[in-house]
Amino acid sequence: MNITTYIKYDEVTGQVMGGGFTNIESPEVNILPGLKVLLNEEVDADKEYVNTRTGKIKKRPSANNIKNVISVRPLKRGEVKKAENEARINGISKGATVSIINAKGETISTTIDDGELILTFEEKGKHTFILRSFPEQDEEITIDVT
Repeated sequence: MNITTYIKYDEVTGQVMGGGFTNIESPEVNILPGLKVLLNEEVDADKEYVNTRTGKIKKRPSANNIKNVISVRPLKRGEVKKAENEARINGISKGATVSIINAKGETISTTIDDGELILTFEEKGKHTFILRSFPEQDEEITIDVT
């Protein structure tokens, strides 16, 4: 028996959805509708995807939209929002998903429609910001509210 690797990917976006090993003479791969398979391939799904026009593996571009750590000051009770209370992030791809895990561990998610996100915080602590915009690589930063 001759074994080979394979990957499954979304036929529209090229996002790698899984992979494994199969017999090269008679490949047995369970494929859901909307997925395609490439034999003899291994990828790092966090850093690579399939170009759906060429069928070739490509590197996912870096998002490079945000700095590693952003420091902001929280709003005080009754205080009007000011620039030093905001974390303003521009250049986010439209349709990107943003998740924020606050200092208490609670998660809030939204979709970006206009390429910009303005965050204000009422509590001190470290908040995790996760940006997902395929095919760009996911990006995660810490926002330190001091």
